[in-house]
Amino acid sequence: MLTTIITFFTGIRARVNGWSMYPTLSPGEGVLFQRYGDPAVGDIVLAKDPRDGRDLIKRIAEIDGPDAYVLLGENPESSTDSREFGPVSRAALIGRAWLVYWPPRHARRL
Repeated sequence: MLTTIITFFTGIRARVNGWSMYPTLSPGEGVLFQRYGDPAVGDIVLAKDPRDGRDLIKRIAEIDGPDAYVLLGENPESSTDSREFGPVSRAALIGRAWLVYWPPRHARRL
């Protein structure tokens, strides 16, 4: 319980922009990310776009070697992801999605 409370207050918050993660995440939803150590295939992550440094929300689809993470959106027609910019390094991964907190009626653990 204490870990949950600490994560809620110390986590990284991001708002979903666009349809790339639909239907898992919808535009306008607020997502709480926790910093973590070992990324795994299937994790939804907050990552830095290797081209311009903007924040992206994507799913880890594949790990190619110890430092190459393939990130894909759930909605390929609306997603800019590793199909366009290639794998990203571990340093580009900021955190793992933990909770949709906004709007309250959409609140759920991921």
